[in-house]
This record gives sequence, C-alpha cells and structure tokens, in this order.
Amino acid sequence: MSAHASLPAERPVLAERPASADSLADLLALLDGRRPPLARQLAILAIERACQGRPLRHADPDADPAATAPVAAGECLALASSAADWPERLARLDPQLEAGAWLLFELAAPDDGADRRSTELAWWADRHGYRVIAATPFDGVGSGAANRWLGALGQRHAWQRLLGWAMADARLADFIGWLERELVWPMPIEATGRCLAVLQKGADRAANADWLARQQARAADLAAGLPAALPPAFGEEQWAVLDAALARVRNASLFDQLLGALRARWPGFDAAPWLSPAAQALLDHWDAQAALDDEALRIAADWYRGGEFAAAFHAREVPLGPGFEYNMVRGLLVEYLDAFGGEMQQ
Repeated sequence: MSAHASLPAERPVLAERPASADSLADLLALLDGRRPPLARQLAILAIERACQGRPLRHADPDADPAATAPVAAGECLALASSAADWPERLARLDPQLEAGAWLLFELAAPDDGADRRSTELAWWADRHGYRVIAATPFDGVGSGAANRWLGALGQRHAWQRLLGWAMADARLADFIGWLERELVWPMPIEATGRCLAVLQKGADRAANADWLARQQARAADLAAGLPAALPPAFGEEQWAVLDAALARVRNASLFDQLLGALRARWPGFDAAPWLSPAAQALLDHWDAQAALDDEALRIAADWYRGGEFAAAFHAREVPLGPGFEYNMVRGLLVEYLDAFGGEMQQ
C-alpha cells in the first residue's frame, strides 16, 4: 500500500502558501508566469517530494561564486527554469555547490518529440561529477502538456474547463494531487511533458548507469503499453480514498474523463486493477448512461434522413428534421430507452 494514500483532512493539498525567505513560494514566483495556477501548484507537490525536507535555496546561474555562500551538503539548490540550455546553466552553478549538496531543476520534454531526457541527464551527471538521485514526472493530470500517457486529453476544452475548477474547489484539487502522487510520479519521465530532476554533487558512474538502465526499462514498458508503466494495483487503503473522492460528482467526472482518454490512447486498457468494486460499479453506470445518450442522439438525428421521410422533411431545400432532434431526445430517453427507470414518466 502507498504511503501517500490518504487525502489531507484539513489543508487542501494545493492551497497557496505565503511567501517567505528561501521558501517554495519564492521559487515558484520565478517560474514562468504564463503557466496556469494548477500547473504551478502541482509543481509545489513535486518539489516538496524532491527536496525531502532539505533547505531550499534559489539558484542564480549568473552569480559570482566568490560572492555567493556555498551550498552545503544537506542543502538543495533549485534552478527555477526549464530552458533547453539547462546543461550550460547547471555547469555555471557547479562552483556554488559543495560535495553532497543537491541540485534540483526541471526537465521539459523537447519540442521535436524525441525524448532523450534520461540519457542526457545521466550523461551530464557523469561528465560533471554528480549522481542522479531521482527524476520524477509531474503535471500529468494537470495541464496535459506533451503528456504521452494521456494523448490529446489535455488539449480538450471540456477537460480544461473541469481543471479550471481546481483552484476554487479544494476537494477537486486534493483529488488531482492524489492522482499525481499515486499514478503519475511512479511512471517513467517519458510519460509526461514535465519532470523534476535531482542530482547530488559527487561522482558515482555506477549508480548513474544503474539508474539509467532502470529508467530505460520503464520507458520500454510504457512503449509496450500503459499498464506495465503504471504502479501496481491499488490496495484497500487506496480504494477507500478513491471511493470517498468519487462520491463527489466533479471528481467522478474528472476520473471518468481520465479513464476514457486512457482507453482511447491505449486500446485494450483495463482499469480494473486500480478500481474498487464500488468505483467499478459507479463508472460502469456512467458508461451505460453515456451509451444511452449516444443511442438517443443517433436515433434523433437519423430517423428522418432516409426512406420516405427524407423528402417529407425538406421545404424549399431547407432541412426541417434537425429542428425536431432536441425535443425528441427527452422522449427517447424517458419512454423508449427507459434511461431513468420510469422515474421521469408522467
């Protein structure tokens, strides 16, 4: 069972934090202001995990090392940028770090679609005398930017509208954060467009080779199909959290859209290992209702288009049939398809 299984009882996971000296909020203030609030808050979660409680300092690649207090072992220096020239920026920061100090920065997916982040990270670490501690994908549920595991879901307006509620709906925000921790963080970095990398100053080529081999094996799992790249099936603790979250319609809608996108992106994908019996029953009900909606819309749009009706529903070359579709759908759902079990029959 995961150590991250429970949602917070009081403070929302993605609540804004007050800024203070050398705080996480200060670091986020340096991030690209065009990023939507949800994406910035998901970065908070990932950074907190990456730092593991170490004091966080902000990096200035252009600072004079002689005039800058060194970053000691046990401290973490964070570069708030995902620019493509990160290798040069990190090299300029190197003189500021003492042995054992950590270096944290973002690796964004390249625009050319060839994801070489794992190889480039291990290469840079070897060349400059660092050890790769971790590389964690994030923002896999939020913006959907270059998210390989979700396909085109992140670009859909309906998805973006739903995510737009996150900063006003704390429980939806909590649920998104929980999905990030439980599903996105354990995946290979190639699954999402954004990842946080952590390096420790001190050469360890053997450890870097082991890390790269594991990362490449996980990337191969993702290439073979999503289930192999996802974390193991949920246990009862995670099911309890999921069931409580899905009791809210907005959360259930987000999860239903997420699973729909995964089924479209990965043919044959079966979410059963991650669903409790209650969650499976709820989503099966939603799927059945969606199928009824689709059938009603199909009938309402098709019945007048062929045979003897086709000519009757045209007047002076103007099609009249579409004007009947809206009012017909309710009757089809209530009386013909019995979508509501007789509850709406008059």
